[in-house]
Amino acid sequence: MVKLYPKAQRVLLVVLGSAMTLLCSLGTVQGGAGSRILYTVLTAGALLFTYLGARLGMTVDQHGITERRIGLTRRVPWTRLGEPDVVEQAGNAGNRLYLVTLPLLAGGEVRLAATARFRRKDAEAIRDRVAAFRARTAGSGG
Repeated sequence: MVKLYPKAQRVLLVVLGSAMTLLCSLGTVQGGAGSRILYTVLTAGALLFTYLGARLGMTVDQHGITERRIGLTRRVPWTRLGEPDVVEQAGNAGNRLYLVTLPLLAGGEVRLAATARFRRKDAEAIRDRVAAFRARTAGSGG
């Protein structure tokens, strides 16, 4: 199994989500009924944000690839994917990013945002790990 989790990003999102949860929960004990309802909803949203932030990342296993982002979990089995490649794309503020893509056999491609790197060499190393795992899995009938 290959796991790729952006640790610093996950920690930051959990810390921010926890702080938001704490601040919002303080609002549920003060004020009128309307503000308590509002802060209860905001607290629930902060808890959801914290939970999703802790689950960010990508897992490659014998069945395929699972990528988790805030608001999206995508699972694609190996039987629907071709060989991985590295592509270049513009990131935030025009920075050049490199990320792993896998062609869908039915057309299109899967761009794995969790693999985005500033150096091509780093993205190629991830691609090579994914390709090696895919080859082992295909060879074992998985």
